[in-house]
Amino acid sequence: MKQVDLVLATGGGAMVKAAYSSGTPSYGVGPGNSVQIIAEDANIEDATSKIVLSKCFDNATSCSSENSVIIESNIYERALALFKEKGGYLCEGNEREALEEWMWVENKHGIRSINPQIIAKSAIEIAKGAQIDVPSNCKMLIVEGIEPILEDRFALEKLSPVLTLWKYNTFDDAYRILKELTDNCGTGHSCGIHTFTDSYITLLGEKMNTSRIMVNQPQAPANGGNFFNGMPSTVTLGCGTWGGNITTENINYKHFLNITWVSRPITPVKPTDDEMFGSYLKKNWSNYKMKLFEYQAKEIFNEYTIPIPSSILCESVDEVIQATEQLSYPVVLKSQVLMGGRGKKGLIPIVHNRNEAEKEANRLFSSEYGVHRILVEEAISIESELYLSITVDPVEAKGVILISKEGGVEIETLAQEDATKIQREPFDLTRGLQNFQISELAYRFNLNKALTKELSSIIKHLYSIFIQFDAELVEINPLFITKEGNMIAGDGKIVIDENSMQRQPRFTRTREFYDSDMEYEAALQGIPYLQFDGDISLMCAGAGLTTTVFDLINYEGGSVANYLEFGGPNYRKAYEAMELCLRNTSKVILVVTFGTIARADVMAQGIVDAASRLHPDRPIVTCIRGTGEIEAVEILEKAGFTPLFNTEEAVREAVKLSRG
Repeated sequence: MKQVDLVLATGGGAMVKAAYSSGTPSYGVGPGNSVQIIAEDANIEDATSKIVLSKCFDNATSCSSENSVIIESNIYERALALFKEKGGYLCEGNEREALEEWMWVENKHGIRSINPQIIAKSAIEIAKGAQIDVPSNCKMLIVEGIEPILEDRFALEKLSPVLTLWKYNTFDDAYRILKELTDNCGTGHSCGIHTFTDSYITLLGEKMNTSRIMVNQPQAPANGGNFFNGMPSTVTLGCGTWGGNITTENINYKHFLNITWVSRPITPVKPTDDEMFGSYLKKNWSNYKMKLFEYQAKEIFNEYTIPIPSSILCESVDEVIQATEQLSYPVVLKSQVLMGGRGKKGLIPIVHNRNEAEKEANRLFSSEYGVHRILVEEAISIESELYLSITVDPVEAKGVILISKEGGVEIETLAQEDATKIQREPFDLTRGLQNFQISELAYRFNLNKALTKELSSIIKHLYSIFIQFDAELVEINPLFITKEGNMIAGDGKIVIDENSMQRQPRFTRTREFYDSDMEYEAALQGIPYLQFDGDISLMCAGAGLTTTVFDLINYEGGSVANYLEFGGPNYRKAYEAMELCLRNTSKVILVVTFGTIARADVMAQGIVDAASRLHPDRPIVTCIRGTGEIEAVEILEKAGFTPLFNTEEAVREAVKLSRG
């Protein structure tokens, strides 16, 4: 292997391991154990024909050959009858036992493994070896799977025309069987489904650790690429890191080529932060930053004599109409929501008459963005726009003023495309912003004397706001220069440091900052909480541990109803935490902690007390570790809980319970 440029390793795991250990770049493939589902809406005739075709090809020596088929209970008997019509023979009772005895024999190490004499043999030859009489037209042998799956040898890859059938009642059950079969043997390789229900296909695509999912196709011809599916043609199927391989792709000629990339500059196409992270930021931003609404920022601007447009805050369509007529048309309707890119989303329309105002107000209040207030503002005659902000440079541990002649744009985009258009003026946070710095900044733009003086005044007052409100950011974007020769703050943003909220009693977290009542109530309790729509409520100590448990649940095929972190200063808030979890429509509560300062015995007692008071209507899985763990175990066992000591085990138990 060391004498070649590239190794392609197909076969057993030992060969793949040797290739990867050789020091030569290598592609390897993992073992197969392909499983198909036949759902209740499948074309049963078509599905069974394709499975028989695939299973009998080359006596099932292909790693892509179907080894098991999972069939919905209402169509199971019909599918079985069709398999028999197409050359299948069902081995039951003593025949099943005889077949198993023949297919798996003791090797020289005393371990039962696949009998080499059945590999690549026909169904008739295998039946003869097992002393089973089958019809002369028999193409494949059939057995029915027996749970628990891990104890049934027929759940494994068989390298022979022997097919195992499994029956399911709900699709969740089908997914469970599929996952257990694949995780037991064939992780990363492939699976398939015969259905016309997109939600079934999507679920498998999102949750199965397989590199290929074939829909309404014979597995063996489809996996290796075919004219009917467009997959790259190959006999070497990568299984990704799931199967201990370097790729999930069908290995083909492209993988044997060295490619030189020649790159030339292009016009950047950069998505905004909101386009990339909008849903996440909308859910999480207000949990960590006290970001004020535009109308609140402008109230502060007005108090500090920074000019703002005439405006009226409205909470209904009628109020909007009254405000537009009071200010006179045209006016701007500015949706008060905590997100960037409002203009791009159509949340800041200009209206020119009453009909437009009523139509747009109705649209905004009923939009998906949760608009509860509209700031009706006079339209400004704009000559030009500036950008102005004061923030913190965390690298230099200094304050910094950012100012640009190109306002109304994403400052991050401008910084990438042409950083020279942004003027930076750092200042010492201890000494503060000096007057000479303000004057020097204002004079950089070659404005007339009146505008230079006004800009200096605005910078000075913006700095005062930055200091007085413990801000991480104060921003005016755009800062209008009007055709009349004045400056007006077109928009305003203020983000207050979360750690200083006790010094800023003017602004408190209200319901409008949150997506749900529970998120709001959790914030009032100081409990980090995120709402999802799954089956398992999380109560964990420590953000890192909570995130890890979240990932483990998804890996095991479960889903999270809520993320709740009650460690650190919240470790005595078990009652409040459990109350929040019980308000979800979850099926199980999973408690995982590992405390040092947050003592395990205290959290265990809190869980027991909370359960006795709240009378939970769903099971609770506990894995409470750390300081005081022995006492915690005693407390939990005395209260009737079964304490677990392994996080992965606790997650598997919760996922199992969530499936009913």
